[in-house]
Amino acid sequence: MPRQQKSDSRLARSLSHDNEPNFEVVVSDYTASIEEWRKAQEAPDSAVPVLSADQKQAARMLGVAEEAYARSVLAGNYGQERMQNRARELGQILNGMANDFLPGSAIDSVIADMFRGIWLVGLRTANGGATITVPRELADDVLDSGQASECDKLASLVKSGLRPFAPVQK
Repeated sequence: MPRQQKSDSRLARSLSHDNEPNFEVVVSDYTASIEEWRKAQEAPDSAVPVLSADQKQAARMLGVAEEAYARSVLAGNYGQERMQNRARELGQILNGMANDFLPGSAIDSVIADMFRGIWLVGLRTANGGATITVPRELADDVLDSGQASECDKLASLVKSGLRPFAPVQK
């Protein structure tokens, strides 16, 4: 299925840079999609990874043939790559938004925490830094559809993360 056209100008500006991002990407956990699993099942033998001794032992303990286990590892690799690409894309979008709101700010890291259903985004400013928590559903909506309403929700999160905090009075 082809991806829908991005409809928000902030997305177009953020995604126009083809160079590698200047932030760390961490994918703590991931899953393989049905398409990735099928791709792994249909992959030529040369694409299937060689199992480590620990992986071979795990396959035996699970009662799974090594070939099937290796193809599941390949599907997992495809899932890992997909999530890393989505993290980079999300980080580029957020970096553009942060710079729109506060020139000189930058994304330091994008961490996928899919067990909790969130993305943790490290943001650096001249006055310090902040961590923005982006719900996975919102990030998916922005990355998959680029609808202006979803981009506005994401922009609000970024703007709140950039808001200067007054010192606490004691």
